[in-house]
Amino acid sequence: MNEKIKRKWCSALRGGNWVQMSGDYKNREEASRERCALGVLAEVIDPGFQFVGNKLYGCLDIRNQSTISSMNDHENRSFSEIADWIEEHL
Repeated sequence: MNEKIKRKWCSALRGGNWVQMSGDYKNREEASRERCALGVLAEVIDPGFQFVGNKLYGCLDIRNQSTISSMNDHENRSFSEIADWIEEHL
């Protein structure tokens, strides 16, 4: 993973600007600050993104996307815990 994107992503996860959610990349309501961990990455790559699709594939392989999605949606790990994992494993 690109180190600059990784640093920005971890900073965004810890920054407190996003409200963690599960089940989708982002809450579709216009003013919502709710994102999953991968939704925060999409915001780092393309602020105000509408669709994720291929945006993540260039910087994060499918295995790591699945791992992070599971930590966010099924293991109920906090953004800070996910950022720690990203720094250690990517």
